[in-house]
Amino acid sequence: MSESYLIVRLGSLGDLVHTLPAVRALRRAQPQARLGWLVEHEHAPLVRMFGAVDHIHTVDTFGWRRAFASPSTWRAIRAAQRELRQANYAAALDFQGLFKSSLWPWLAGIPLRIGFAAANRREPLSTLGSNRRVPIPRQARHVIEKNLELLRAVGVVERSARFDVEAPPESCAAWRQRLRRLGIERYLILNPGGGWPTKRWHPERFAALGLRLLASYPGHLIWTGGPMDRELLERIQSQIGSERNLAAPLELDELWAAIAGAELFIGGDTGPLHFAVALGTPVVGIYGPTDPARNGPLDPHDTVIWHQLWCSRCYRRRCPYRWECMESIGVDEVLDVIRLRLGSTTIHESS
Repeated sequence: MSESYLIVRLGSLGDLVHTLPAVRALRRAQPQARLGWLVEHEHAPLVRMFGAVDHIHTVDTFGWRRAFASPSTWRAIRAAQRELRQANYAAALDFQGLFKSSLWPWLAGIPLRIGFAAANRREPLSTLGSNRRVPIPRQARHVIEKNLELLRAVGVVERSARFDVEAPPESCAAWRQRLRRLGIERYLILNPGGGWPTKRWHPERFAALGLRLLASYPGHLIWTGGPMDRELLERIQSQIGSERNLAAPLELDELWAAIAGAELFIGGDTGPLHFAVALGTPVVGIYGPTDPARNGPLDPHDTVIWHQLWCSRCYRRRCPYRWECMESIGVDEVLDVIRLRLGSTTIHESS
């Protein structure tokens, strides 16, 4: 098997993290291989942080769709195609399984284009871009396990999900210095945001959980989120207002450093939760429309709160019913799971 591969996983943040164990396994099996990664330009900093490949190629499919008729869009598409062709990869591994991801290896003229079988794709027509289709066994339920199965097409058999990633050391040093200035020695991270509205637990319940934790946990609470979550964080902070309570929208490298140093990460099925899993930070996940067996943490010590209902695993971004999967998760239930995950010596019963 040739030793030059293009990894195709354009986004999103959590899915990029889920692809990393397969990339690491490929690198361990073929240490001399030349690896490239095709990713949306906005997510390139995360792939760069992984340090897992030799070259990063970027596309802007979202921007191009907004200005599809623009000559500048077509110049950018042709430039991306030309760059991939010049890289001369012998094989591509499409871990995304969408039409837009399968199209690029074909446009690049890559001879061997490996993807999932039609039954394992959300867009079955995306198989048209591949010429080697790998069926995934039913027992491979988690997306990380499915990604590892794709490697069988290049002779790599790997079952262990190793991320082998850490937060940037310089970012960790800067984060520790910031904590010292603020007088913070230990902390929990709460991340109330989520890419889909249906993945977000109620802000009011997050606020109530924060108040309960401040009454029973001796350290600080640090609330994280991206730029889009600023209003959400302000809404929660307005209901808490404690000196041991800090809202901190962070840049990507700062977020990794913060998560790496936390005693526990609490949040929904979103990118930062998967960062915590990759870094080995203990996790309590609050899940609704997505399946934790497919998208949850793999560490058996981590806990996911998820109520299986008649509509479970819908993967809807809008709920046409009563959003019962999240509505049914109460503050007491989450607090009990946090207490079990951290241990009674860390969190005591609040009065």
